[in-house]
Amino acid sequence: MPDYKRRCLYRIKTDNGPGQPDMLESLWAYSFTYTGASSSTPGRYRIRITRFLGEDAYKLFGVSDPAEIEAAEEFFSMQAYLEKWTGDKWAQCLDWMGSPDESTDKIESDLNEMYQSFITGMPIGDTIISPPPFMPRTPPKTSKKTPKAVITPDKTPKKDDSGGGDFDWI
Repeated sequence: MPDYKRRCLYRIKTDNGPGQPDMLESLWAYSFTYTGASSSTPGRYRIRITRFLGEDAYKLFGVSDPAEIEAAEEFFSMQAYLEKWTGDKWAQCLDWMGSPDESTDKIESDLNEMYQSFITGMPIGDTIISPPPFMPRTPPKTSKKTPKAVITPDKTPKKDDSGGGDFDWI
């Protein structure tokens, strides 16, 4: 079984209250020993989570009047991802997808588990299932269309009255 260890180097978190942006950034060090190897492979990764709700979220999308949005109080924007340090830059590695109602701590925990699974090749064990953030809309009503009248062309060739025989060869 592969040996995997991780340690949080730092965590910055803002929790500004209901309806305010929540943000979390954490930096992690890990060590992974391949099965049968005598030395470990170290690495670094960071997790970033940003959630905007209500007025802050719709302003991000350039909407000036919340009345323009059907459910403005439920409007949100969220991103949660993990980046791996490659030696000279951060490379995006994993995106988190789930319920926007999850806490930033739960999302961070999920991303840590996902990364461990990614590095070790060992499955997490549970499929992360979340409901859609909003109830799906009912499909639009379709009206019954009446079939269009079919016009059949007259199959008898018409005689050319123009008198110009230039096109007889066609």
